[in-house]
Amino acid sequence: MITIATETENNVVQTLTRYGRPPDLASHLRKLGEEVGELNEAVANFYRQNGNTPVYIVDDVLGEIGDVAMVLTSMLQKIARSEVSLLELLRKKTNVLEGRMHEGRYDRRHGPTNTAAGRGVHEVLEHQSTRERNDIP
Repeated sequence: MITIATETENNVVQTLTRYGRPPDLASHLRKLGEEVGELNEAVANFYRQNGNTPVYIVDDVLGEIGDVAMVLTSMLQKIARSEVSLLELLRKKTNVLEGRMHEGRYDRRHGPTNTAAGRGVHEVLEHQSTRERNDIP
């Protein structure tokens, strides 16, 4: 089933084209590597904070995730020419993983998790919000 890219995905590609979209897949991969490296640094800063993560660091992580997603969206459209939606691709891949789990197959490196190995962004924000409320005189 072919689906059309969403308006948001098309807008991402149009904006990147005006800003400076990589011309080919090799250039996209280099750009993706750059963005993943920046995401790695932002996540490292996130974990260096020992439970006192400033909101600006959370914003940095989210911003870098957005940058990675933009490059991936551009790559997808470079290959599929707006005929595939990133969200539809994610749905299909999720269905594949659900099928594997139904068969009792899990990721060999990480396996199934019932609890998060580390604190997620939403947990940090919730913790900070609670802490700020408790600090109010």
